Amino acid sequence: QYLRTRDGRLKLNDFNRAKPLLYDSVKGEHCKYYNGPIGGKFRAPEEFVPTVLDEKIDIFSLGNCFYGLLTGLWPLYYSSNEIAENKLVMGQMPYIDKRYRTRSYAEGALVKAIEMCHHREPEDRSDIFAIVKHLRDAVEVNAEHASR
Repeated sequence: QYLRTRDGRLKLNDFNRAKPLLYDSVKGEHCKYYNGPIGGKFRAPEEFVPTVLDEKIDIFSLGNCFYGLLTGLWPLYYSSNEIAENKLVMGQMPYIDKRYRTRSYAEGALVKAIEMCHHREPEDRSDIFAIVKHLRDAVEVNAEHASR
């Protein structure tokens, strides 16, 4: 899930099911695709049911990466794969202790980023551009906090 570059920087990498999507210029949106259900705790809810998929599965997984960075835990680590899958399909997201929201600005901003990604319905998830903007803004504000 993480890639260390030659110069020592860490990069998030959770795009193992990603694929280039065709673009429908008439509808003004990317085409959805069908990839078949798959198991595991690091998946978006729609990956457990037979339905069409889009880039929002990767947005959900990005939230899982943020969750791991924040908590040091795998999402739904306390459940078997089958129980975790059922919880996600029913809309139950991984638990985030409320203390993370207020312990530091950076942790609170990361909680917000997770919440931008973790929604049962794909259309309720933020797009990558909104998440990047949130994180860039958070880095600036956090730097201001640190310089005080």
